[in-house]
Amino acid sequence: VAAERLDARRSDLAWLLDRLIPSNPPPTGRINAVDRTWEDWVRRTGELPPDFTTMPSRAALPDPLTLQADGPSTPVTNQAQWEQQRRWIRSQIEHWVFGKMPPRPDNLRVASSEERAEDGLTVRSVLLEFGPGHRANLHLQLFIPAGPGPFPVFLTNHSREQSPWIRTAVSRGYLACYYQATDPTYGKPDDSDGFIDVYPEYDFSCLARWAWAAARAVDYLYTRSEVERNHIGIAGHSRNGKQALLAAAFDERIGAVVASSGLQGEVFPHRFTSDPLC
Repeated sequence: VAAERLDARRSDLAWLLDRLIPSNPPPTGRINAVDRTWEDWVRRTGELPPDFTTMPSRAALPDPLTLQADGPSTPVTNQAQWEQQRRWIRSQIEHWVFGKMPPRPDNLRVASSEERAEDGLTVRSVLLEFGPGHRANLHLQLFIPAGPGPFPVFLTNHSREQSPWIRTAVSRGYLACYYQATDPTYGKPDDSDGFIDVYPEYDFSCLARWAWAAARAVDYLYTRSEVERNHIGIAGHSRNGKQALLAAAFDERIGAVVASSGLQGEVFPHRFTSDPLC
C-alpha cells in the first residue's frame, strides 16, 4: 500500500508539472537563494505532493471559528481560543502557500531621506536599510498633504506612474505611501528580490516578500508624527491585491484592505478555482 501511495504522489507531481504555465521569470526574479523557478526547486529537492488520499474530504470551506486540533472539533468562543486558532491558520498559510517570513527586524534605519514641494504637497523619498548587516533595503515615497496632521495612511506598492490612486487618496486627506516591492514588469525595480540573499534561511515567496516589505514600510510610518497610526489602510490590484491581503493578515497595524481583482487566492478560494490564470 505504501508503494502504491508513493507512486500516486509521483503521478500527481507529473500532472502538476504538465499543467503549469511555462515559467518566464524576469531577469531578477527568483523563488529562493538557490532556485529560479518552482520546477528548479522540485528537481533539486525531489519533493513530492502530499498524499492526497489520506487527507479528509471537505467540500465546503473550513470554518475559521473552529479549532482544528486532534480529537473533536472545538468551537472558538473566547479571545484566547481565537489567538490560538489565528496562530495555527498563519502557520498553515506560511507552510503550504507563501513560505516562512522572517521576524520583524530590530535594526531598521533611514539611510537617506529627501523632500521637495510639489503641487501643495510634500514629497519625501526615503531609503530604508535593515536586516543582517543592514543589507536589505526598501525605497519609499511619501506624499504628505498640507496641514498639521496626523493623517490616515493610504499604503500601496502601485507607483504614482502606474496608478492614479495616490493622487486620489491625497486629495481626500490621506498621506500616501508607496513601497518599491512589486513585479518589475510594472517599470520599477523590486527591492524585495534582494531579501532572498539577506534571508536565505527563509523560503518566503514573491507575494510574501512584497507583503513583508509593506510591513517594513509600516515600521517607518510608525516613527513619523504626521502619521495617524490607528488608521493605516493598504490597497493593491491583481497580484498586488493578493499581497495586500497577506500583508494585513500578518500585520495587525494595517487596519483596512482594498484588494481589487486578486482572483484566485484573494476573492476566489483556491479549492473552488482550477484556472491557473486566476
